[in-house]
Parts: sequence; structure tokens; C-alpha cells
Amino acid sequence: MKNDRSRCIWVMAVIVGTLVIRVGLLMHYGVAIGGDTMTYLNHADNIISSGLGFYYDHIGTIWYWGYPTFLALIFSVIGQNLFTVALIQTVLISLTCVLLYKLMVYLGCKEILAVMLTLFYSLNFDVNMWDRYILSDCMGMFWECICLFCFYRLFLIKMDENRIDGRWMTLWITSGMIFFSARSNAISLILGMIMILLFSIENKKTRRIYIWGASY
Repeated sequence: MKNDRSRCIWVMAVIVGTLVIRVGLLMHYGVAIGGDTMTYLNHADNIISSGLGFYYDHIGTIWYWGYPTFLALIFSVIGQNLFTVALIQTVLISLTCVLLYKLMVYLGCKEILAVMLTLFYSLNFDVNMWDRYILSDCMGMFWECICLFCFYRLFLIKMDENRIDGRWMTLWITSGMIFFSARSNAISLILGMIMILLFSIENKKTRRIYIWGASY
């Protein structure tokens, strides 16, 4: 009971701390516009007016239908408010800290080290700077973390019980498809992280090295 309470406190501290810092950065610097932002906004408007069956101007952009759909859902409810989009992205990416923390613990990390590794990820400027951008990077990171967590749970059950859990398999495939729809050219990242996790399980003596690699 004491360990569960301590773990809950650590997780809440990481989430709240990360969220406060990220929201503070958003309030200070405001919403950022990237090179592809207008393309995503135009596609979102097309989805709202014509549905998902609209035609893209460039065939390559069809692989990025996930983020315009995400924008279209938000715009349909609150209107085209870019600050709200950035705020929702900030909340989503902050919640991934829970999954990353759990992964570190599952891999045999002590709680304090798991917290440090999670903070290393969540407070890394190269990561949190994308919360403010109206780009697919943040959504891609969110679903990448979910996909990775589902895969690890699926793999653990296979190792411990020698069976494929249908629930985790479904969640893994679904989250992987959504991740691919948001950032198709980033699929190599999830494959690389899965390989790191697989090696970390097989090579327990060097597990912490792989944990650092997976966290990075």
C-alpha cells in the first residue's frame, strides 16, 4: 500500500510539474506556426466542409490525414482557435509521462531513476518545443508512446503466460495505425525503440543502458 501511494505521488508530481512548465512556455511564447501549418489547416477545413473523402492537392499528404482530422474535430467543437489546439497538445504530451514512467518501472528501474528518466524526456527542449507548433509532431509523439507501451505489455504477457492477449494486440495495432497516420515518416522511431526494449529484456546485465536509450 505504501509503495503504491509513493508511486502515485511520484507520477502525479511528474505530470503536474511537466504540465505547469509546458503551459508556462505556451503562455510565454504563444502558438508557433511551422512550414506545413497552413497545409494542415487547409486540409482540416476541407474535412469539415467535404468530409474525409475530399481530394488532396498532393498525393504525398494523404499519409498525414490523422493530424488534419484531429484539427477538424477540435475546430468543429470550438472553432478555429489555435491556442486551444496547442493547449490540448500540451496536455496530451504531458500525459505520456505516465506511460514512460510505467515502462521504466517495468524494465526494473528504481522509482527515483524512473522519475529522472521521465523528466529527462518531458523537459527536453527538443521535445517540449513542439507542443506549441500546429504540426503533427506532438500528436505523433503522443501515439508513439501509447503504441510502445501497448507493445511492451503485449510482449510481457507473451513471455510470462505464453499467449497473445487480444486486448493489448488490438490496442497496439490501433495506436500504431493512428501513429502512422500522424507521422508516417517517423515509423522507424517506434521500430527502433521496440528493438531497444527487446534487447533490454534479453540482456539484463546491460538493462540500464537500454533504458537510457529508450528514454532518449
